[in-house]
Parts: sequence; structure tokens; C-alpha cells
Amino acid sequence: VGLIVTGHMYVLEDWKCSPRQTGAWHNDHVPGLRRLATVCRDNGTRAIAQINAGGRRPQDLSFRECEATADAFAESALRTARAGFDGVQIHAAHGYLISGFLTPSENRRTDAYGGDAAGRRRLLIEVAARVRDAIGPARALHCKLGAVDGRDDSLPLAESVETAQALQDAGVE
Repeated sequence: VGLIVTGHMYVLEDWKCSPRQTGAWHNDHVPGLRRLATVCRDNGTRAIAQINAGGRRPQDLSFRECEATADAFAESALRTARAGFDGVQIHAAHGYLISGFLTPSENRRTDAYGGDAAGRRRLLIEVAARVRDAIGPARALHCKLGAVDGRDDSLPLAESVETAQALQDAGVE
């Protein structure tokens, strides 16, 4: 196997998606994450840590909590880097928090994290830029991006293309 992308790891203590989900939100997780990264490396494969936030909707977060969410992603990414992962994948698909921000039918915010496509993608771009700063240029940075959402107010494919271009500008490969 040339590359393993882990299942999504939660970035904030109370934002996990299932009881047995792997966490990256606390420094106490680094030794276990290191064991996982080491097993991959010892078996000749590279490993990417996928990080995610679940359990919330865009309107549940205050403006300050949006900013704190971007910081939490960066801090979790840094922990996975310290554990020895070769890179990070930001999970922005499947209806979890970040994909909810991107989707017009889900994101009804009227502040800078909502409204037009640029506002709806703001959280993801802030997350990507902060994660890139945290892990540096030597580690891979990927994004699992839902291109369409399949809802009545479906996320237009053209917006997803623009989001992919903005992600590239933010340092995502």
C-alpha cells in the first residue's frame, strides 16, 4: 500500500461523530497516533491523518467559535505531524460541519461565514491556511471536498470548482 488515509479524527472534544472515533484534539492522543504512524512507516507506506468536526451545524456556532474551529483544526494537524504522519486531509464532505458551511441549503448564516459562495467557503479556507501554517510545507495537505450535495438547493458544481481553486491558493495540494 502506497498511502493510507485514516478515518476522520475529531478536532474538538465534544465534536466527535461516534463513541469510538479516534481523536486528535488533545496532546494525550499523540502517543497513540505516533504508534499508528510508525506502523504505517515500518510497513513501507505513508500515512495521512484525516481530521474533521462533526455534531454541529453552521448556525450553531458564534463568529468567535468559527475562528476557534479553524484554530482547533490547526492544533490537531500539528499533533498529527508531531506523531509522524506524512500529511493531513481536511474532511469537507458528507454533511459534516465544514461541508455544511459550503452548502447553501444548510448554511443560512448572514455574517462573514455565510451568504455568498465566498462567505460560505470562508471557514474551510481559514482552516486550510492555518493547517498549512501548522504543518509546514514539507507535509502533504489534502482536502476531501464534496463537489455537490444532492439537495434541492444543491451546491453548484461551479462553486465547488472555485472552492478547489481557493484551497490550492491556501496551500492544499
